[in-house]
Amino acid sequence: MARTYNDRPAHLQYLERPWLSPFLKDGSRSPLQRAAHKRDRAAVRLALRFGVEPPLPQRRRADWDMH
Repeated sequence: MARTYNDRPAHLQYLERPWLSPFLKDGSRSPLQRAAHKRDRAAVRLALRFGVEPPLPQRRRADWDMH
């Protein structure tokens, strides 16, 4: 089984593998999930700036139990 580093803090990974960036993400989110999270946060910031109700985060996974 391949060893993964998803459960290790980034600063410990950097000590073992200094050729990688010390600003590593922990690997828990895919790049698409990170982009969606950034969009959600930007929408909340805009809503707070203009004093309106912030939108709910987008649901990106079908909940099969609802059907």
